[in-house]
Amino acid sequence: MKMSDVYEKLMDALNSGGTESVMKAVYDIFKMPVAASDASFKMLTPSYPFSPQGDDMWDDFMANGGLHLDGVQILDENEVIREVRARKKSPIYLNWGYFVGHERLTTAITARNEILGYLAVLCPPKKYRKWHDAAIEACAKAFGTAMLREKTMSSGMDAVKNAFVRDLIHGKIGGVQEIEKMERKYGLRVTGKLCIAEISSRGEKKLSPLEYVGKVIADNTKNAAVCVDEQCVDILLYGLSGAKDMLRCGKELVAAVQSLGFICSMSGLFSDKEKCRLYLEQASLAGRYGTNENCGVLLYDENIAECVIRAAGETVSGYNIIHGAVHALKRLDQENGTEYFKTLGTYLSCGKSPTDTCKKLGIHRNSLAYRLRKIEDAVSIDLSDPFLCAYLMMSFGFYDVLAGAGFEGK
Repeated sequence: MKMSDVYEKLMDALNSGGTESVMKAVYDIFKMPVAASDASFKMLTPSYPFSPQGDDMWDDFMANGGLHLDGVQILDENEVIREVRARKKSPIYLNWGYFVGHERLTTAITARNEILGYLAVLCPPKKYRKWHDAAIEACAKAFGTAMLREKTMSSGMDAVKNAFVRDLIHGKIGGVQEIEKMERKYGLRVTGKLCIAEISSRGEKKLSPLEYVGKVIADNTKNAAVCVDEQCVDILLYGLSGAKDMLRCGKELVAAVQSLGFICSMSGLFSDKEKCRLYLEQASLAGRYGTNENCGVLLYDENIAECVIRAAGETVSGYNIIHGAVHALKRLDQENGTEYFKTLGTYLSCGKSPTDTCKKLGIHRNSLAYRLRKIEDAVSIDLSDPFLCAYLMMSFGFYDVLAGAGFEGK
């Protein structure tokens, strides 16, 4: 193909759309499988054709929407990343080491002298032509232009380090020794107390791309490792001195992203790096269900009841989370004008203290004792059972949370 035809196809793609249009044009130019990623090896736009090619790394990239750490390590061990960086504007035909039998033509996607991503064409030797070198460079420039337009830029982190962070946060690296080995290799020392923060949006999708949000965070937050996913930006904060330091970081994150229309949620503090995935779940739950903000931050520890109840409510009906005795007392009150629901709820919240309960309800101790006996008889419960009382107390809390969400326990 003549280069004039290559440029014409790419210009048409840029005039009609963004990275996806460019990807279609690149496939039309090479007539071979093509793929593109950002600098952290996350898929930039669907590959063409989007079907297995019998190449493990290529197929895993398509299936997972990007390369996991093991794939990035293969690139690193075969010195691909170093070669591509050293030759930013020159394509490389990979036909050594791992790539014998998996040959491909690759180059960096650059703009303003910064590597924004990578472009590759699955190209066996018998199909490789010299004009492909110039063509893939032109294609990479088109991708760079489209990425700048869409602001789908790299987070600015080292690509290999970013892949390591992503797998660490998602619990895909097993064992402290393996984690520390990777830390030493990729220059990231995760020390001190840790916290997972998540930047996300509720409702309609925001205009600011998450990759751009990730870059803002990485450029403005100390002791933070950033991972951009499809629906959110996850941040591993480390070297924290305690809860006040964690909240300070949270306020800084809110200041960085609130104007872009995003919210910030945070897990509790922890120190076991192997448990990052569990604390990522905390941050995600707080972002999805939390309502109680602290300085603009949704802290899991301050929203735990609401998060657990509402998350459970997606698989178990709100009615079934609550002990049946609580529902029964509510019905008795509605039918008979009694105050059993309030009486038992107050008694449990006061730690089963008759003095405190009577003071709150404004009744005599004998009246309280009478009501409690009637409650036990009416709904067949034994208030001397500590485990039952604990569940009943939680049930009253669940009832209040669900009532705030429009739940009617009848």
